[in-house]
Amino acid sequence: MARFSSLLYFSITVLIFLHGSTAQQFPNECQLDQLNALEPSHVLKAEAGRIEVWDHHAPQLRCSGVSFVRYIIESQGLYLPSFLNTAKLSFVANGQGLMGRVVRGCAETFQDSSVFQPGSGSPFGEGQGQGQQC
Repeated sequence: MARFSSLLYFSITVLIFLHGSTAQQFPNECQLDQLNALEPSHVLKAEAGRIEVWDHHAPQLRCSGVSFVRYIIESQGLYLPSFLNTAKLSFVANGQGLMGRVVRGCAETFQDSSVFQPGSGSPFGEGQGQGQQC
């Protein structure tokens, strides 16, 4: 019985020691108190603008769990519809535009299509709470 007790005590001590050493392995992994301005890692040029993509493996973005893509559309340019399976935040920084939203669902539950015409600097979110049941 004493042997089992000492083995249990030793096992718990080793587990606590190993847990503490793994926590100290990367102490500065997600220190977000020193943020730096990031430059886009890729710039894709097109006829009516460009797409700037930031590397989501950068430490600041990896810790926060987000990725950034900026679409710069020139005057009279067109951004074709795309599908994202995650939430998306859109922001018009300069100028104005017309944007529609396609919501997945059944024809019998479809009621109205919302069209947004944000002014300069108007943020609006997409992709959250759009699910419908048939």
